[in-house]
Amino acid sequence: MGKKYQTNKDWETPRLIARLEENSRGILNNAWNPAVNPNKKSSAMDKLGSVVAFAYMGNSEFEFGTTRDAANNLQAYIDRNKIAPLMVSVSALLKAPVPIYVLAPRKFHGHVENFLNQSDYWRTAEPTYFRETLGGIESRHDRTVGWFDLHNQVLFFKDKDTFEAVRKALGVKTALPANAPAANGGKLELLMA
Repeated sequence: MGKKYQTNKDWETPRLIARLEENSRGILNNAWNPAVNPNKKSSAMDKLGSVVAFAYMGNSEFEFGTTRDAANNLQAYIDRNKIAPLMVSVSALLKAPVPIYVLAPRKFHGHVENFLNQSDYWRTAEPTYFRETLGGIESRHDRTVGWFDLHNQVLFFKDKDTFEAVRKALGVKTALPANAPAANGGKLELLMA
């Protein structure tokens, strides 16, 4: 019998947040992609991997099944219709607000909004480069398109297209409201203290 995945967890302060990058493997539209071929049975990791790639995080805590288990917990929330999309306007440490597109358990929406708008940097096992990515600081993380909070099964993205592709691949039926803004294509600047 397979492992039981939990959907009754309480919010935890995120410590393991994986960076998600553009999928450069070119498999977005192939038959293995469940968004293209709904008859293909695949795991939550396969579904995520059909749209984004997981960045190497360097910390052993991201290994040994932690990421896979988080993806399967996320899928359990989706299967029970407990996941809903959310658009959060992030402005902490930025000169202008930036829309962030989120897939999160409904019960965590308030926590997610508070977490994304913290004015201090997150204390995570590995750097997320969240505000640097949003602020347009040139770095080797320019391919980052989103993040996966492994503790709370929350996905968040800097652009609406990637968010929508992941939402569809995972089978989340609830969509963002039609008036949710698209991300600003221009680079934003960080406020320097």
